[in-house]
Amino acid sequence: MIHTIQRMSQALGRRLSPLHRRLLRILLLAVTGVLAVLVAVQLAAPLLISTPIVRNGMEQALAEWTGDQVTIDGAPTIRFLPVPRIEVSRVAITKPTSDGIRVLARISRLSANFSLYQALQGRIAFRNFELVEPEFFVLRDATGRLDWADEGLLSAAARNAAIAEGNLTLDPKLDPRVGDVTIENGRVEIDDSATGQIWRAAGMTGRVQWPRLSQPASFQLSAQVGGRSLQLSGSSPQPLMLLSGRNAPFEGRFSSDIMSARFNGTANLANYAAVSGDVEIAIADAPTALAWTGITLPGLEQLKQFSLSARLLTTAETLRFDALDLSFNETEADGVLDLAMPAGRPPRLTGTLAFERLNLPALYSAITPAGDTHSELTKGLDLDLRISGQEMSFGPLLLTQAALGIMNEGGQSRIDIVDGTLEGGRLTSQMVTSNSGPDVQGNVRIALHDANLQNVLQKLAISGPLPQARGSIELSFKPGGQGFPVDWRDAEGLIRITTGAGTLPELDPAAILQRVGELNYQPLQNPDGQDFEYQKLDVTAAFKGGTAEIQSGVIESAAAKVVLAGLVPFVDGGLALSARIASATEPGSDRVLFIGGSTSKPVAIAVRGAAIPAGPQD
Repeated sequence: MIHTIQRMSQALGRRLSPLHRRLLRILLLAVTGVLAVLVAVQLAAPLLISTPIVRNGMEQALAEWTGDQVTIDGAPTIRFLPVPRIEVSRVAITKPTSDGIRVLARISRLSANFSLYQALQGRIAFRNFELVEPEFFVLRDATGRLDWADEGLLSAAARNAAIAEGNLTLDPKLDPRVGDVTIENGRVEIDDSATGQIWRAAGMTGRVQWPRLSQPASFQLSAQVGGRSLQLSGSSPQPLMLLSGRNAPFEGRFSSDIMSARFNGTANLANYAAVSGDVEIAIADAPTALAWTGITLPGLEQLKQFSLSARLLTTAETLRFDALDLSFNETEADGVLDLAMPAGRPPRLTGTLAFERLNLPALYSAITPAGDTHSELTKGLDLDLRISGQEMSFGPLLLTQAALGIMNEGGQSRIDIVDGTLEGGRLTSQMVTSNSGPDVQGNVRIALHDANLQNVLQKLAISGPLPQARGSIELSFKPGGQGFPVDWRDAEGLIRITTGAGTLPELDPAAILQRVGELNYQPLQNPDGQDFEYQKLDVTAAFKGGTAEIQSGVIESAAAKVVLAGLVPFVDGGLALSARIASATEPGSDRVLFIGGSTSKPVAIAVRGAAIPAGPQD
């Protein structure tokens, strides 16, 4: 090599001036000297630096980083080209406890670069670590504290880091170089003493980039959790602040085949209430995601897809989801939610949400208590929500422009429909449920005013003659049993139906009496289409055990007045009624129809004389 440099120098020298030739010669001699020194040091390094010294230095460095005991069982190997690097095997990190020695980590192979110059001075500093098949065992106590590496250099640096004029400051003695940390096929196990659960991740592969402890850091990792592949990435300009349980900027992403999440803002690993920033969550397959996480939430059985995006803001003990956008099962909503976490009290969720479409029975089932426990969605959570919806389905019925209020506190839930349009009428309702023992106690009131009753009753699949009129339905009942959905055999309550002028198709009383005659059962409805044009309908019935008893019933026209009494076993679809018919043109000539059979095909027989006693009539 030296001869080659000399030949090149002679060739150049013939074309340069004497002064230039002298300068070039000096420069080439200097370069040659430096190269010779470097080669000599590299050749002499194995003789000057012993493997046990570097091995002991690695043990000491790891012990300083973690603050725990480190042992290396495998024989180390050192290479000096292209850069000095040591590799050790069978590394164990342990700590003594009252129950004996606890293993914090095991590493199959560990390698790192080190400075040759510092090694020659007896000071060995490592950087750019590579961990092959590492295993980390973390214990989380009842207070949420982790027992891993909490007494070493990293912990000391985290405790002493401070922010001055927006920049992180750190004692230089606590600010070593880290470089890149590469992980290949690692495993993490977290034993949560508070819940008794063990969380495991396997197949961890990735890279952490952290030049110095005081500088920004980033990471990219992939792992297997519960049989599914995950990808994690994140970065922070002040990672030590995060590790010390203080606020710091953080950007992170999480993705798998069934769900993904992103956060960009200010985070705090110790205090959830310090989180603020932009967050996005998307779940493509909710049942699979819930099963994968081990979460069981009654009321969410029908949830298929879910996504959320919001701006998180922290104020005192409240986490606000501002500019919130929700989507689930092709239903979208937006609004604002506040999650308050007051000391000594249950968390409280308040806010407003505007939906395009909403399923009310599913909402009722999710919010209200069930059996001797609350729904998991609301267990230990107080609610005070305002919800509006362009469309809200209630079984076969469809409300439009509806507004709801939802409250849940102290074992009691209340859902109010404060406004809603149904078949041209206005619907309001109130449902109050409370959990007191094995049964759910509840009260429900529903009021529908000035609606097309024929359409409403048809959509409820109620058979038989239905009034063609605008009118009102007032319903109040106790659901009994296990609450919602209602088993009408257990329900007990009162219903009232009133209308103004309307029509009962094929039910003209005079035509029925003339056709049926005495003591002859005939179909109730007139086959020739004679209708009952009336001015007023008012029927009130009490129901219990699947049977309704008419307390008062009047249908009145200019020509006749019909007074109803009797029973309607509506669960079985039967009838047992009497209808006293008084003619306006023939006072004192009241006739009585006994009506039986089924609601879909009622039959009647006409008799003279007293009918089944009825209550006072207007």
